[in-house]
Amino acid sequence: MKRAAMGILLLGSLLIPGEVSAGKVDDVKKVVREKCGKEIPPELLMSAAVRAYNCEPDQDVTILNCKIKCLNNQDGNVVGK
Repeated sequence: MKRAAMGILLLGSLLIPGEVSAGKVDDVKKVVREKCGKEIPPELLMSAAVRAYNCEPDQDVTILNCKIKCLNNQDGNVVGK
């Protein structure tokens, strides 16, 4: 059973669009904690981070019934940034 769950998590992480770094996951955890006082369960962290960054800037995103602003600040490609 544990192997099946790990396999599903691995497969899910391979199918996630874009790159979600540990820093982004930590940012999402922090924003949800500060805004709504909620902790994101470990099994939902990756999908929450993808949802928080795979959106239009200034768009509202709902994670665990907590509305936060999209964390994607598409500044474009800036040399040296």
